[in-house]
Amino acid sequence: MNKIEQDSITVTLSKDEALILFDWISRLNETDHPEVFADNAEKLVLFNLEALLEKMLVEPFDANYAQIVADARERIRNS
Repeated sequence: MNKIEQDSITVTLSKDEALILFDWISRLNETDHPEVFADNAEKLVLFNLEALLEKMLVEPFDANYAQIVADARERIRNS
């Protein structure tokens, strides 16, 4: 086991939280504004998190993805 695996943590998100986080990270990773990141490591961490979420979520590939995210945002706002 490498050092990173030994120091890993687990975070539990609801499906709505995961969808909203994935959508936000996806948009952030697409920006061409390097000033958003204080260090390239931040961008790499977000890219890796986006990839992990993408493996777990089927909704980003749904034709109604925008509405699915809008519904998730509404549920989170109203909770």
